[in-house]
This record gives sequence, C-alpha cells and structure tokens, in this order.
Amino acid sequence: MNDEKVFFIRHQPFEEHHSNEDLTDLKIANKIAIFFDDVPFDQVIKNIDYSGSEIEYNEEYFSKNGGKPSYNRAYKSALNYMWTLAKKGGLVVAEYNRGSECSIGRVLPSTKIETFKGKFHVTLQLGQVKPINYADYPVLPAVRPPYGTICEPHSSFFTEIFPAVFNNDFSDIKIRRSLLHPKMLEQLCVEYLRAREGLNYCILRPGKSLPTIDIAGVSVEGKTIFAQVKANQIDQTRHKDFIDYVKDKKDTRNYIFCERADEIKHKSNNIDYKDVDDVFDFFYNRVDGGKKMIKRMIGFAKEDLKI
Repeated sequence: MNDEKVFFIRHQPFEEHHSNEDLTDLKIANKIAIFFDDVPFDQVIKNIDYSGSEIEYNEEYFSKNGGKPSYNRAYKSALNYMWTLAKKGGLVVAEYNRGSECSIGRVLPSTKIETFKGKFHVTLQLGQVKPINYADYPVLPAVRPPYGTICEPHSSFFTEIFPAVFNNDFSDIKIRRSLLHPKMLEQLCVEYLRAREGLNYCILRPGKSLPTIDIAGVSVEGKTIFAQVKANQIDQTRHKDFIDYVKDKKDTRNYIFCERADEIKHKSNNIDYKDVDDVFDFFYNRVDGGKKMIKRMIGFAKEDLKI
C-alpha cells in the first residue's frame, strides 16, 4: 500500500476578496491555496522554515481575533494542513469553482509556501497535475468531504482509490467491502433489498431520509420497507432508536445492515438483521455482473473494470 498521504482542498469564490476568475488563474497555475485573512503567511505562524516538529502559530495575531474562536480554530487547522503538506509532501485532490472536475497533483516535500498574484498569501505548487472528469468517475464527487476548506480524509477510499486514479493503475487494489464509502454501502444495501427482499422502489433518497433510517421504500407487495445501514456494528443507542421507530408499525418490513450482525444483543423480532459482509459477498461472488457493480461503486472507471 502506498504510504503517501492524501489531502482534499476546495476553492470557492469569496465575494469580498477573490472571484471565479481568480480561482481559474490559480487552477491554471496548478496551485492550491487557503484564504481566511489578507495577512502574509509569516505573520500568522512563527516557524515558516519548517524547522520545528510541528507548526507554531503567532498567538499575538490570533489573540486579536479573540471574539472569533471558531474562525481561529478553522484558520489554524487549515494553516496546519498547508504547513504539514509543504513540509512533508503529499497527494492533493483539488476542486475549483464547484466545477465538473477535480485536479489531482503532488506537493513535493519542503515546498515553499508562496504568495500568488497578491491575492493569496498561503499557496503551494502542485506537480504532475492530472485533471479528472467527474463524468468518468461519478462516485468521486459523491464521496468528497462535505465541509471545510482542506482536510486529510483517512477512509480507504481516499487513501487507496484516489492514488489509483492518479496513477491510472488499479492493479494493486484489493477489492473488499471496507473500500466502499458509506454512501455506496447504503446503495449496495438498496440493491440487495431489490434483489433478495422484494424492494420495488425507494421513496426517499438513500442516506438522506430521517436520522433513524437510511433506506425507505416499498416492496412489490406494497409493504413499506425501512432499513438502517452501518459500516461497523450498530451501537446500542442507534439500535434502540431503530427498534422504537418500527415497534408500532405492524405492516412494515424492517432491516438493519451492519458488521457482525450475528453478535448484536437484544434483537427485535420484527427486524431482520443482515451482515454487510454477507451482502458484499452476495454481489461480488454470486451475482452475474456484481463484481462490475461493486468496482464502479468503489470508484473504478468503466475502462478499469476488466482488472
């Protein structure tokens, strides 16, 4: 497995400072940037030369923003990611202007943090940049981090699939259930309900329904189907919440999909418990076309499905 760290950064216009055109210039120059304040980098941190083992903030600057603690936390976090990336290097997935593609490139260790066109004081140069069209990899925009400017996602999807996309080489990817992003796991469970449990159609978008349920649909017999999906074993609180949600519903079919489903304690008689690894195995090893479906859900492009 590649030990190179993978980061995600989004660039959005900020009306009072930079426009879509400024971000396009940043993209053309193959640079990434953060913007929180129009202040030079060497005024907000102390160890600009990466001499320390960790970033040292200029607390005098941040103390002036004492009325904005959440802003300071977000700013410090973003600075830390950029400083760490500049010092140690890494692979970066960058979005600009909410476009239909992302760029994946590499920051080399000991890269200098620079100013760009007087607009951005904290920027890094990307090398070996490859534009990735989301139409070729439709799963990618669905699994990107929903919030924040820059982060280091630790899911297997980011640490393994994005490098494979960047290197155009999926040959070392070991297909397994843990590679499925939670959103894709929910969709896999929808397909299982359709294939094995008589689901006719969904009435709510998977994962975007109620806090207690991830799937709501109707069976071919006209019964309502409710399901909760967890990548790991469901905890007691969520288990109880789901039991309470369906306990008075006499004409529904209820499911919990999770890891090690056979180990769940205090099971309810009106809930069918399914192990997500069994669901994965059903499609990957027993269903015609199931391997291709799972590879697409993991993030393989169409032309990669043969491997």
